[in-house]
Amino acid sequence: MLYEHIKEHAVKNNFSIQWYTPQVTTLR
Repeated sequence: MLYEHIKEHAVKNNFSIQWYTPQVTTLR
């Protein structure tokens, strides 16, 4: 159930994730 919530949240914020993911990679 928690996974479903996370997945739904990710889909709703797909644009933000696409922008944030490269930033996280840079920090690493």
